Amino acid sequence: MLSTLTGFIKLWSAPAIKLLLLAGVVLSSITYVFILQSKVQQQLLEIEALDSKLISKQHEIESLTVSVDNANNATNQALAELLKVDRLAVQRANKLKELTLQLSHFENELNELGTNNENIKVWFDHSIPGSVISLLEYTRDSNSNSANNKEGSTTTAVDAELR
Repeated sequence: MLSTLTGFIKLWSAPAIKLLLLAGVVLSSITYVFILQSKVQQQLLEIEALDSKLISKQHEIESLTVSVDNANNATNQALAELLKVDRLAVQRANKLKELTLQLSHFENELNELGTNNENIKVWFDHSIPGSVISLLEYTRDSNSNSANNKEGSTTTAVDAELR
């Protein structure tokens, strides 16, 4: 047994241990390199994924920029339309005010006319009977119907005033 032990010790002598240690270091270095290479590959894949996400986000930003521009254009158009409607409303209010003043002026003139002249005052104070109004409407309707039916028909100045 001692001889086996001595043989075993000779086998594991310094040059053999050096060789085994060197083989272990080389093997562990190769393993470490493969592990590092695997990590580098994983990080490269992560970089590629992040690059594709970045490109996707850039396209999304461009799309949102176009959408914002379109929304701004629509808002500007709506604002311009609103300003136009506002100007028209102001013009309408001014015209309504002017017409109201004219109506008031005409009503005052009509009242003055009825109060200054006695003949007109009597006529002015009496209401027109309903039969006369219906007769005027009937005449007006029949004249407009005959005017529509006959192209060569003539109308009088009274007919024109009644319309």
